[in-house]
Amino acid sequence: MPEIVDIFDIAKVTRNEVLANYKAIQRKYGTAVTVKTVPYYSTGMLQFDCVNRDFTDGFAYLVARSNQFVDFFHYQIGERIVYAADPNHRANRADTNLSKANSTNGAFDLVIEEISLHTKPPRVKMNDDGYSRLHSMIASGDTFDPDVLNALTGIGDIYDPTAICVPQQVSSPFFNANVLWAAVKNQLSVAITFDASHFRELGQASNFTRGNEATTPAADVPPPEDLRFDLLEGLLWARDGEPDSDLTLRATLQKAVTIPISAVDVPAGGGAYTLPDFVWLPITATLWGIEVGIPSSNA
Repeated sequence: MPEIVDIFDIAKVTRNEVLANYKAIQRKYGTAVTVKTVPYYSTGMLQFDCVNRDFTDGFAYLVARSNQFVDFFHYQIGERIVYAADPNHRANRADTNLSKANSTNGAFDLVIEEISLHTKPPRVKMNDDGYSRLHSMIASGDTFDPDVLNALTGIGDIYDPTAICVPQQVSSPFFNANVLWAAVKNQLSVAITFDASHFRELGQASNFTRGNEATTPAADVPPPEDLRFDLLEGLLWARDGEPDSDLTLRATLQKAVTIPISAVDVPAGGGAYTLPDFVWLPITATLWGIEVGIPSSNA
């Protein structure tokens, strides 16, 4: 007869196996074992091209091209990566908390039991003509603040809730990254792989964002625990040197997504509108679960 399995035991099967292994190591060698619940996170960029720009009437389309993909956990803190329009960006702790690409930190195994995706403020690269009109608003003899300049050239983040990616609304409460995310989330497929051997399909990105949409109109925060994407049986991200130690999470855009946008009417522009060249949507993936291992120098 087939074995009867209690459904309530399935959820912890991977966790129980990992804990049992470490308990055996502790008994045999007297080695200390550390248990943590600090999540791992990583940020990637989805690119939108701004096309069919009408500078007279202030209208254009943002297009996210099909088959582009975003890989998470493939870089570490301090590594130089291409990040929107910045080819020399060094990953910092706002981008990821990995100390080694594709690997857990220290001698640790992570049982992945939940996954979440959320968006962050986008990056926007203005066209040269638009930038010159914006620059004309600076007082004579003054210079652009470096952070403002970065925000207009795609190197720094921008929070623009009224004009670039949504119809112009005075004091709009919308977080414009949500507008972009709402357009692409049903076309992004998400998969996870270990040791580059195969991809396990996890479904579309909308499965990972219920918490964002259920809690706040400014959904640039991870969803709460009860609304994250659950992996019932858990997946083991093993420590370095073990099978399944090299992890990549990939989101792939299956179909092109087109979004009409309004332009910015800059007062100093003489009635002409300003439109971006590109807009990048930063997406942060977070892996939640229990981390077990032997204390190390970077534990």
